[in-house]
Amino acid sequence: MKIAHLTDLHVSRKSRPHNLFYTRKLLEYGLEEGVDHFVITGDLTDLGEPDDFYSLRKLFAEYGLLNPFKLTVVVGNHDIYGGVHLAREIATFPRRCKTVDFNQKVNEFRSYFIETFENIFAPPPPRVFPFIKPIGDVMLIGINSIARYSKWTNLFGSKGRIYREQMRDIQNLLAMKANDCRKRILLLHHHFNKMVDTQFSSRQPLLKRIELHANRLKYKRKTYNLMRQFKIDLILHGHEHVSHQYTVKGFKFMNAGSCIDKNKPGQLKMNFIQYWGDELHTEIRTIDTTVLKHKKKLFADTFVMSSQQ
Repeated sequence: MKIAHLTDLHVSRKSRPHNLFYTRKLLEYGLEEGVDHFVITGDLTDLGEPDDFYSLRKLFAEYGLLNPFKLTVVVGNHDIYGGVHLAREIATFPRRCKTVDFNQKVNEFRSYFIETFENIFAPPPPRVFPFIKPIGDVMLIGINSIARYSKWTNLFGSKGRIYREQMRDIQNLLAMKANDCRKRILLLHHHFNKMVDTQFSSRQPLLKRIELHANRLKYKRKTYNLMRQFKIDLILHGHEHVSHQYTVKGFKFMNAGSCIDKNKPGQLKMNFIQYWGDELHTEIRTIDTTVLKHKKKLFADTFVMSSQQ
């Protein structure tokens, strides 16, 4: 079983016109490498506009990925609130976030990729998250980690939070699958660790600098307790825009970073997770796009996760 992990594609015809092309290259590379399943952990779009969702839907369909056994997606803050295209929009962006119907946006996100939400175990509608999806030797657990807008605590819509209702649903779903021996991989958009992108912070636009310093997942203690109770083997996330893997409180995390935006010219990144010998093997690859159709030039950072926590 080989899983490819992508995140923060930020596809947009307006603000990032090349990202759809780069996403295509990532999918092509993954398929050439024999990927069985793609996971995308949020911020599929940059501005949250319907045209960009439809472009992604068309792209996924072209490669036969609009299939629950081929693709799993979870929502990101840009998919709900959008983002800032021009510098002058920074001042008005919070007002725009305030007008967003949170539940409607989550349901719209699901509708764009409705086929991928089949073959799941989930709470009754209209709730979209959390869900459990069994895929081969692994169990994918999808969570919505986006916090609702707040003038005082989430002014730019970038912070993360897992609300009480969703925590209860996760616990109930996992309790139903307590005897399932598959490896358990948690999928969400937000990161648990401290901001590590200090080398870029002084050069980032104002909004991005605010996001980097204030966009962590809040109220994490209950989440850690839940992960410990149900023996989560690996957590995949995005949001941080730095590709790396790390360990916190004994849990293994893998961030696909921004697969496109934060890389050097001519490079893309992709995470790989493989299961064999009762272990999860992970790898971060840096792909030289200038040789994608020839001999692939790769730089891999790998480690093996023991089957024992």
